[in-house]
Amino acid sequence: MTIGFFSDCWEPQINGVVVSMRNLERALAQRGHRVFTYAPAFGSERKCRGGVFRQRAVTYPFQREFAMAVPFSRRALRLARSQKIDIVHGHTEFSLGLVASTVARRLGVPFVFTLHTLWKFYTHYLFWGLLPDNLLVAVMRRFYLKPDYLIAPSSKIKSYLEKEFRVEAHIETIPTGLDLDLFHRASPSAEEKLRFRAGHGLAADDLVMIFAGRLGREKSIDVLIEAVARLQGSRPRLKLLLVGDGPARTDLERYAEKLGVRRSVAFTGYLPHAMLPLAYKSSDCYAIASTTESQGLVTVEAMASGLPVLVRDDAAHLDIIGRAENGMVFRTVPELAAALESLIDSPRLRAELGARSLERSAGFTVKEFGSRVEKFYRWVADDFRHKRRASVD
Repeated sequence: MTIGFFSDCWEPQINGVVVSMRNLERALAQRGHRVFTYAPAFGSERKCRGGVFRQRAVTYPFQREFAMAVPFSRRALRLARSQKIDIVHGHTEFSLGLVASTVARRLGVPFVFTLHTLWKFYTHYLFWGLLPDNLLVAVMRRFYLKPDYLIAPSSKIKSYLEKEFRVEAHIETIPTGLDLDLFHRASPSAEEKLRFRAGHGLAADDLVMIFAGRLGREKSIDVLIEAVARLQGSRPRLKLLLVGDGPARTDLERYAEKLGVRRSVAFTGYLPHAMLPLAYKSSDCYAIASTTESQGLVTVEAMASGLPVLVRDDAAHLDIIGRAENGMVFRTVPELAAALESLIDSPRLRAELGARSLERSAGFTVKEFGSRVEKFYRWVADDFRHKRRASVD
């Protein structure tokens, strides 16, 4: 099959949507399919090359790391027709999502859409946070009714589409797969881990809780800082390692200072992807307090690194760990603090949960991801063909 991906973010950007698309593209190519990607001309990447069509775009005024593509292009339609695309797969609700819908309709092929982001939690990034929630829902619903079929990376997103937008099209739940070999194979030496820790102000005998991801207010990183502050007196060796960057970094630094734990919170900034296994394996546990995640890809990376995970009680996180016994689930700061105390006091518990994490992560590979999406594509193609015949008859 020939698949057309349409997305408003693509390399040189690196985020969960790009990672998901890249992994799916590779998995499909390994299974003999062709993938063409339609993305904005942005940053240093403005030319069409290597199966990527760059649509003219401008910088998004409310978040300058993103681009807004022109919402329609006759050239894109002509190119998609020449590529003989069998399935249009949209990965955005915005500019190029509209192009995807138009291309699918004009070519008479199925329009599949993956919802990657729960936008109700990110309205502060849209129009300076002035967009009313009811207007956002109305605008989004108009788009979510366009696809013929949808993919939800988690049960949380499937429920979101069905309950909040009353989507009646078929929704298939397929977790995103990750390239976990990098994390499974990584075995840094004790000296390398000590050097990494020292480089970020962490001692050899510290118990390090790591979070990796965008430092945005929707991630509830303040909850992790509060837990460290709560245990500062009884567990002074507990440290928090924040890997990543984002608009909330300055506020988080100030908050840690306000709570008197600034020296117990290390900010690395963005790290090259190849360094992430070292960051995880130099830590003792992983925690995430966000309730806005659509699927929790970073949690999978932490599990693939053999770390015990502490996750907030949320459907997206529970989908990842499978059973509560595979990690530690908390609702409040006191519950997180109590879980951390248990881990600090019991190396055996850390080892047991780490082993369960490693075992559980095996279900989120790129190979499994590609296999499930390919199977769904084939069902979509057959179902779409039958529906078209029925409508003609």
